[in-house]
Amino acid sequence: MIRPGALAPRLGGDRWFRRAAATVVAVGIALRILTMVGYSPGDISHPDTAWYVGSAAHSLFSDPFRPVGYALFLRLLHSVSPNVSFTIAVQHLVGLATALLAYRLCRQIGSRRAVALLPAAAVLVSGDQLYLEYSLLSDCLFLALLVLSGLLAVSIPSSEDPSGWRGPVTTLAAALVTALTAEVRTVGVALVPVLIVWVLRYGGARRAVRVRRAAAAAVVCLAVLLGYAAAQQQATGVFGLSRFGGWPLYARVAPIADCHRFHPPAGTAVLCEKMPISQRPGPDFYLWNPYSRAEWFLGYPPSHASLVGSFALSTIVHEPLSYLGLVTRDLGRYIDPSLVTGQLWGADWRSLALNQPPGSADPGSLRAVTGYYRNVHLHVRDRLMDTLESWRGIFRVHGVLIVLLTLLGCAGLRLSSDRRTTRGIVLLAAFAIVLIVVPTATMSYEARYGLPASLLLVIIGARGGELMLVCLRALRWSAVPARSISARLQGGRG
Repeated sequence: MIRPGALAPRLGGDRWFRRAAATVVAVGIALRILTMVGYSPGDISHPDTAWYVGSAAHSLFSDPFRPVGYALFLRLLHSVSPNVSFTIAVQHLVGLATALLAYRLCRQIGSRRAVALLPAAAVLVSGDQLYLEYSLLSDCLFLALLVLSGLLAVSIPSSEDPSGWRGPVTTLAAALVTALTAEVRTVGVALVPVLIVWVLRYGGARRAVRVRRAAAAAVVCLAVLLGYAAAQQQATGVFGLSRFGGWPLYARVAPIADCHRFHPPAGTAVLCEKMPISQRPGPDFYLWNPYSRAEWFLGYPPSHASLVGSFALSTIVHEPLSYLGLVTRDLGRYIDPSLVTGQLWGADWRSLALNQPPGSADPGSLRAVTGYYRNVHLHVRDRLMDTLESWRGIFRVHGVLIVLLTLLGCAGLRLSSDRRTTRGIVLLAAFAIVLIVVPTATMSYEARYGLPASLLLVIIGARGGELMLVCLRALRWSAVPARSISARLQGGRG
C-alpha cells in the first residue's frame, strides 16, 4: 500500500525548493537587468510600437485595428514618469508578477511546489518573454491578465461555499479580468464564451449555483465589452470593439482566393488576384502593404470594410477545403515555423535591431517614442545583446515542447480523478486552443501569438507530467492500478 504524499520529498523538499526558487528568481532578475543595460532605454524595432505609443500620446481610439487597453496602460505610466526606462522597468515587474501568478495557478490545479516552479521558470528565463517585456508591445500586459484570469477562474469553489461570498466574488473577478483581456488584445473576446461555458459546467457543486454564476459572469463580461464599444462610438462614431471590420479575414483568405471558383460579391471583383496562388505573399501583405489589391483599389483599412468582408466570406463558403488547409498549415507553423518559407510577410518574428546600430530602429516607432517620451537616446551594447539573443534562441518553448506538453496535458486529464485538476486542465487547454486557433483562422499566423498559449500548455503539461511520474514510480513498488494510485496521491501537496 502506498501512503499518500509518500513521494513528496522526492518531488520537492523545503531546502531544495527554496534554493531552486531563489536561483530561478535570481536568474530572471539578472536577465532583466542585463537587458536594460545592454539595450537602453528599450527595444523600438517593432512597427506596432508606433501605433501603441501614438494612441497613448493622442487619441486612445486613433488606431482602428488595436484595442486601447495597452495604450491606456502606457498613458498611465507616462503620467507617473515620462521616461521610457520607467515604463520598461514596470513591464519587467509585470513579468515577475506573471511568473508568480503562473506558479500559483499551477499550485491551484493540484501541483506540488517543485512542479509549479516550472511554469514560473518558463516566464522568468524565457528569452521571448524577456524580449516582449523590454518592447513597447501589448503582449506582456495581456499575458499577465490571461494568467490572472485563469487563476481566478480555477479558484471559484467547486464545492459548497460556507462563507457564501467567495464563489460569487471570485466568479465576478474572473469575468472582469477575462473581459479586460479583450481591451488589450482583441482575441480576448473569444475567451469570454469559453469562461462562461466553463463556469456553467465546473463553477459549482449544484446546477442552480453554476447557472447563477455563469449568468453573473456573462453580465459582467457583457457590461465591460458594451461599455468599451460605447466609448469607441463616442470617440469615433463606430460602435464595436474594432473598426477594421472584415479586413483581417480578407487578408487571411486572399492568398488562396480563386475567383474562377466563385462569383465575387458586387463591388469586389477588383480583389480577384491574377497572380498564381503558389506565388502569392502572406496575409500581412494584404493587410498592410499599399500595393495589395484591396488597398490599391479600395483605400487603406478600415475603408470599405464590409466589401472586403463579404469577399472573404464568399471565399470561405466556396473554398472551404482550401481555407481549412491554409489554417491547418499555419497552425503547424507553431510547431515548425519552416513549414512556409516563401512568404515575404507573416514570417517568424525577431527583434530587428539587436545586432544593429541604434539608428536601425523602426523609423515610425522611433518618431513616435521620441515625440512622446523624454531623453530617448538609444544605445546598444552589441556583445551583451548578442549573448542575450543566443539565450533567447535556446530558452523558449520550442515546437517539439509544445507537442510534448500537449500530450502530457491530455495524459493528466486522463489520469486525474481530482476535480480541481480536471477543471483546471479543461479551462487552460480551452484557453490555449482559442489563443492559437482564432488568430490563425481569422487573421494570420504570428509566432508571438503562441507565447500566451505556450505558457498555459507548460502549466497543464507540468501537472500531467507530475501525475504520470507519480504513477510510474508507484507502479514500481505496488500492484495497485495506475488510476487508483493517482487517486490516492491527489491529496498530497508538498
